[in-house]
Order: sequence, then structure tokens, then C-alpha cells
Amino acid sequence: GGYDGTTFFRMIKHGIIQGGDPVTKDAAARGKYGTGGLNLLKAETNDEKQTRGAVSATQVPGKPDSAGTQFFIAITDQPGIDGRYTIFARVVEGILVAQKISEAAVDAAGLAVDRIVVTKVTIRDTPAETAEPFSTESVEELSRYRAVLDTSMGQITLSFTPDLAPNHVRNFLRLA
Repeated sequence: GGYDGTTFFRMIKHGIIQGGDPVTKDAAARGKYGTGGLNLLKAETNDEKQTRGAVSATQVPGKPDSAGTQFFIAITDQPGIDGRYTIFARVVEGILVAQKISEAAVDAAGLAVDRIVVTKVTIRDTPAETAEPFSTESVEELSRYRAVLDTSMGQITLSFTPDLAPNHVRNFLRLA
């Protein structure tokens, strides 16, 4: 339930949407959105491209080893940032919902005017549970998982790329 109640708080119309910050659970902490859940994971560099539907770890600018709970979804291809962020999943269903989220009104700082809440993340297509979830599964097993982000604007379904970023995939699954 770590993502439940968080929001998509930053968006660039038809560019990207950003979410996963635990601070966004508190509507009164708007000035701190984008600061939570960072500095937990080291970069897992891969050759994946920032194409439509790529899900990447957010990081502190200039600090590749600062990822954590935050992530962003590419609504359109973003070749200018290829190789700069850890891509750990792909949207396999719901890209039009993500696109609609990108069209939400933002203020001068690029923050969403209205709250777009991740009401629940569900893990589906899961293999048998182990003693420590998501810590012993092989890359092949991790790739079978899908996550459904139920948002206040619709569903976004992710498939994961653990062959490229296994620790980011494990972290996302644990938080979900």
C-alpha cells in the first residue's frame, strides 16, 4: 500500500507524468512535493529508450544514485533523456489514461492544480508468494508481474523490465 493515496503531482502536457512521492499523501504539504522517497536506490543503467510508456525512476538532478519511490511515465518519446534515468517498467495498458493525466492543469511550477490520486496499486499475474516477497524471484519470474495503478482518472497498467533494473522493480513491487 505504499503508493496508495499518493498523487501524480508534476506533469508536462503530452510529455511526462510524475508520481510516487509519499509526501503527496498530505494535501497540505504541496510545497514539498517532489522531495520525498529519494536517495534509496543506486542507478541501474540500461540501454532502454525513453519511448512512449517507459516508466523510470525519478532522481535528484545530477545525482544518478538518488532514486527511490518516485517514478515518471513517458507519454511521448523523450530521446533527450535517454540513458539518464533507470527505466524499470513499461505501460502495457492505460497509456491513454496517463496521457489524459498529462493534460491536467498545472501551475507555473508545473505542479498539478487538482489532485490526481493513485487510489490503489494492485499486483496481478503474480507467481507463488515467497517468504520475503520480491527478494528471491528470478528476473524471469519478476517479468511476469503486472501492476495496475488505479487513479482518480482511470487505470494505468505496468509491465516490468527486471532484466534491466531488477532492484527498481523489486522496490516498486514491495512498495505496492
